[in-house]
Amino acid sequence: MFQTRVSIKPTLSITKDRPNSHKDRLVVLNHKSLIKHSIKDIITSQRNVQDPDIRDQISFMVLERKELPPTHPQHPTRIIDWPHKVECEMNILFWQFALKKAGLSEMYADIVPGFKFGFSQGIPSHELGDKKFFIPPNHCSATLAAEKIEKSFKKEVASRRMFGPFSIEQMSRKFRFFRSSPMGAVVNNNGSVRPINNLSFPWNDPEVPLVNSFVNAKDFTTTWEDFKVVAKFFKALTKPVLLALFDWEKAYRQIPTHPSQWPFLVVQDLNGGLYLDTRITFGGVAGCGAFGRPADAWKDIMEYEFNLVKVFRWVDDNLFVKDKNSSTSMKDIVNYSTRLGVQTNEQKFSKFSYEQKFIGFIWNGKDKTVQLPSAKLLERINQVLFFLIEVGIFLFNKVEILAGRLNHVAYILPQLKAYLNSV
Repeated sequence: MFQTRVSIKPTLSITKDRPNSHKDRLVVLNHKSLIKHSIKDIITSQRNVQDPDIRDQISFMVLERKELPPTHPQHPTRIIDWPHKVECEMNILFWQFALKKAGLSEMYADIVPGFKFGFSQGIPSHELGDKKFFIPPNHCSATLAAEKIEKSFKKEVASRRMFGPFSIEQMSRKFRFFRSSPMGAVVNNNGSVRPINNLSFPWNDPEVPLVNSFVNAKDFTTTWEDFKVVAKFFKALTKPVLLALFDWEKAYRQIPTHPSQWPFLVVQDLNGGLYLDTRITFGGVAGCGAFGRPADAWKDIMEYEFNLVKVFRWVDDNLFVKDKNSSTSMKDIVNYSTRLGVQTNEQKFSKFSYEQKFIGFIWNGKDKTVQLPSAKLLERINQVLFFLIEVGIFLFNKVEILAGRLNHVAYILPQLKAYLNSV
């Protein structure tokens, strides 16, 4: 940052550069000296530099340089709003305390530095020939989730997880090369639409390798507990247990990424504005593993801190298991988690009881049983009946969807696997 105080007496005039330029400049002639500064660089003691009362004497301060607004987005953002360091909502000091208390500091030595400086997503610095940027258009499916995407961008910017919108020119001043990946949308099983960032685009273009192709998935492994692990635990139970659920709120978005990754994770909105995304994005190969490290650390801290039998984790969903005589409450767990800075998804949070829905099944800690939710069971039966019409014609992708859903059912009905090959 620099400051210069200038006093001018003789002449003042405001001009524009070329006709097509959007850079207004203040031109000051003081004898033989010519001083030029962008108007946005200058803060005057008066609001209007053309005021006749101050033509003969102007004093102003030249502050830290501010970039001009972009011409591309509808609502431009100044480069001065660019993030200069990694930001994270986690309570780093309390994380250090909790890890040390649980004897986990060495095992999770990468967690605190990750919160401070961001987690790598495994994307190396790269360029695409002589291109300065690569900005493919968003997928047409993104329009299906236009309203949700717009709300998401506003929320992310307000929370300082994303920054923008910026123009191509502004991005180019910060990065030697940058690229975005097209946004799209997928329809969930319940009919809701979810926006995605397609880091696996484009396919089969030797000149433009997709972002995910740079990442080695083996470098981002994680410890999810699947159906077989949970079922084995329930099968071995010798006494009743109580179950509760905890879900991270927008889990990936709580974890910052390293600044070296930012040029390759740029996002384009539906109006053409470019955004800098500083958090783990959905659609990246590294996402599950990069989130999994702090999530595993959090789970192990909870198991140490509270009187629990076990905690199972599937991505951001957690099943807490305790003895029926344990005094541990989910309120205590949420309070401790909040002190760490972890945000809770209130819609997927539940208190301890004998039954809970986890990874798509209803688990019972008293009867040691597992079953499909009643609504899901009826839905699957109706889906099978639809395909039993002898003269029916079915699309291949519809059959694939049915096979996938029946595969899920086969976890609790292994005999079904023998019939899935015919599907």
